Amino acid sequence: MPQAIAAWLCGLYDSDRSVVEATQSSFRQVFNTPEKIQNIRKVYQQPILEYCKDAIDKESTATLSDERVVSEDDAQAKYSRVISACIALLGSLLANLQPEELSKFQSEYESLLGDKKLWEFVSHKDASIRRSLHRFLKICLAKESGM
Repeated sequence: MPQAIAAWLCGLYDSDRSVVEATQSSFRQVFNTPEKIQNIRKVYQQPILEYCKDAIDKESTATLSDERVVSEDDAQAKYSRVISACIALLGSLLANLQPEELSKFQSEYESLLGDKKLWEFVSHKDASIRRSLHRFLKICLAKESGM
């Protein structure tokens, strides 16, 4: 489960409505209460952080798609979906977990927030990535100010 949960949760933040609906449906079947879903965030916080950080730092259009069979536009679309979903998932951790839960992985969050590549997405050509990062920043600011 630790290897799959982050990718599964990313489906909740996909730009394709059918992916979001399928993910929500599958989550409701397995985790049928909001408390259980919240516990997933707590229990698998570290693998989720690792998955998202790896996607942000290591993935590219070339690593996610085979250029021999996928057009450049399709490869870029896939990359944008992955990155924007990962940023949204990170935001959901910050927004939904209590400070004591977040503090367990403070060094990972600090590393992520200090990651230059993450903040370069603020001016990415894909609007969904920019929107995800702007929402993420708003969540960071709200958490920091204690709102």
